[in-house]
Amino acid sequence: AQKLDLYIPSVITMEADREPNDSQSNFSAKRRTLSRGWPLVVWVHGGGWKGGDKKGGPFRALLNSGFAVASINYRLSGEAKWPAQYDDCQSALTFLRKHASEYDIDARRIGLWGGSAGGHLVLMLGLRQDAGESNVAGVCDWFGPTDLSRFMRTGETTKVGEDLVHEL
Repeated sequence: AQKLDLYIPSVITMEADREPNDSQSNFSAKRRTLSRGWPLVVWVHGGGWKGGDKKGGPFRALLNSGFAVASINYRLSGEAKWPAQYDDCQSALTFLRKHASEYDIDARRIGLWGGSAGGHLVLMLGLRQDAGESNVAGVCDWFGPTDLSRFMRTGETTKVGEDLVHEL
């Protein structure tokens, strides 16, 4: 379950996608980006921490724009309790940093993006960076919960939300 898919943009595809009237300098800028390594966006799926999968995330436009994308899985709440989900995401991020040069990724330009439960996880990754590791370049919480304590108080949120957090 703790696997990731790594998508690397194609320079040939990027050139083919270029508009006929684009200047050559526009493509040269993309080549300069490649010489430093691809910027990376790590996608973390949602699913209430109890479902979902790394496959089929909404990141195609990022690839077409010259970003590498890593789509990761984490143990779901039925398999393991918190903080296993965070730990799995942190392990994936550590792996990507450690192997960045092998995949031509610029480890200084890593962003995190997650939807719903994945949004919560990327926020935690962004806020709890280990002191010895470089920080991420940015975090995008795409409609993820930010105050889980509200889910623990009966009547503050929906029954479904309360159950999801209790399972987590």
